[in-house]
Amino acid sequence: MKKVLGAVLIVLMAVSFAYAEVDKPLHIYLQGGATLPMGDTKDGFKTGFNAGGGVGFSINENIEIVGRVLYHSMKPDFGGDFWLGMADGYNLDDYDASGGELQPLMYGGELKLNTGDEEKNFYLIAGIGKAKLKLADLKVNGEKSKIADDETETYFCVGGGVEFGKFFVEGRYVMIKLKPEGTDEEFDFNMVPICIGVKF
Repeated sequence: MKKVLGAVLIVLMAVSFAYAEVDKPLHIYLQGGATLPMGDTKDGFKTGFNAGGGVGFSINENIEIVGRVLYHSMKPDFGGDFWLGMADGYNLDDYDASGGELQPLMYGGELKLNTGDEEKNFYLIAGIGKAKLKLADLKVNGEKSKIADDETETYFCVGGGVEFGKFFVEGRYVMIKLKPEGTDEEFDFNMVPICIGVKF
């Protein structure tokens, strides 16, 4: 316990010294853009949109910790390979399918590494968190499906971007493993959100 408390005190002291070097340590991010499905997701969904925001704390001019929430929406493509086997081995084009909009809600933390240039700041990001996956009102032949019905899985992401003053453009590759209840299949629900936003 003493070692843990000592380590915590050292971290707090280091952060306090670094904190004093930053003129504005807290930042608010608002963003939105396009979400490109990748992996198995690409075989069953169309390009959609995303919107969200976050709060960042600068430890120093090069290191920032950001808590972020990002909502996505992608409409289904029932002709894609993702849906094969979801209805007794038949493509859902042969069924009366409706709904099925994929709506991942991501919330987690990211480490942001800045170059520190105020006019044009290039940065890298790496993060981890939870993704709540939902297929909105998916019905097959009039019956509601339980595929990805409010499943929550861990996600990992890597990416980067550039800030021009208050404005920024960024992209990240998001990796999610999903094994829906009632199936033996495991899917890569991966996606690439590309965002533009503003930083306060």
